[in-house]
Amino acid sequence: MKRKERVFLEDTMDILVDYDGCHTDGQLRGLIDEARERISAVLNDTTEIYGYEPGDEIPTQELKIEDVMPLYDNFERIDKLESPIFQAIVYIQNATNFLSWANTVIEEHKDVPDEVKDFMKTMSGGLHDAVDMLREVPAYKEEK
Repeated sequence: MKRKERVFLEDTMDILVDYDGCHTDGQLRGLIDEARERISAVLNDTTEIYGYEPGDEIPTQELKIEDVMPLYDNFERIDKLESPIFQAIVYIQNATNFLSWANTVIEEHKDVPDEVKDFMKTMSGGLHDAVDMLREVPAYKEEK
């Protein structure tokens, strides 16, 4: 394998390894298709169609914030897209709900040590504290 091909494949691997924006099956399939096309280009010696030299910035599909941001439509509907503190509070409250369920499902499980259960309960309290602190931020109070 030529050095150029090896570097091209390394760049392709970086697309797969470093890419964390896939939140739907469609986005993941698109990423896999992109990698498949790039590998095929190496095997068929057609990497020049990508128009860049190995090591250059790799062109990747553009993501729109609305495609990856949880609850984007809800925030847009209530005019809170420009309210990061409000969004953080909502996300933390959602995390608190999930952690509460996690605590519930392991409560009676004998294989989970009590110190782990206690730590998880402490984490829940910490999340509640974080929400309270965010609500005290002057910029958040001004938004209301």
